[in-house]
Amino acid sequence: MTSGEFNPYRAPAAELTAAAEVLEPGKLRPVPFEDTELEPRFWPRVWAMFSALFKNPLELAERIPVTTGFGAPWRFQLVLTLPLFLLILVIAAVFGVLMLAISAGSRPGTPPAWIFGLLPLLYVVILPPIQFVNMLVIGGLTHGCLWLWGGLRQSEGATATIRLTGYFLGFFMLVGFIPIIGSLAALAGPAFLGMALARIHHTETWRAVCAAYTPLVVLVGCAFIGLFVVILALGQ
Repeated sequence: MTSGEFNPYRAPAAELTAAAEVLEPGKLRPVPFEDTELEPRFWPRVWAMFSALFKNPLELAERIPVTTGFGAPWRFQLVLTLPLFLLILVIAAVFGVLMLAISAGSRPGTPPAWIFGLLPLLYVVILPPIQFVNMLVIGGLTHGCLWLWGGLRQSEGATATIRLTGYFLGFFMLVGFIPIIGSLAALAGPAFLGMALARIHHTETWRAVCAAYTPLVVLVGCAFIGLFVVILALGQ
């Protein structure tokens, strides 16, 4: 019997092509917030980010370079800034009522005091573009510090660092304005950012952590120098 003839006693050959397309070993999915194919609903994707953060944060960091673009990290920041937006709106409402009461007894010719009640609303308007610029600046600065510490030998590129910074700032904005907790997050946050950088760029953890803390150390050092200069000027 030749190989081309049908053999009824021979087991049928398995179709491996479809299985290979389904399994795709070693391929990571995008972060949950951007994985619309797996979860098309918006708020479940936001919640899935927190679930991934607490279950396996390093794997979440590894999935960030799967996609590109800065729009998704920026939108994630805006979503987690909603509590701050609501707080500002409440302050604006209370402040506006007070300013209306003050303006009722103001002298003619003076600017109406209610105008100052619009200042918190102006902050809400300019905060989103400020967040986008911060993501680019802080992410680029962090990538440069990682280069200074020799952590870019197997780099995924500056885009991955900026995207990681965007998601990190989103989680930070959720607790950053809370007294004491925000200060603790500002001190401990760069350590977690550094571990995520090390996972993305395939470098030593100490290099990435030092790179993440470098901007904070430089900022604090400049503040102390400025304070010292002011004290000397006042003393003279």
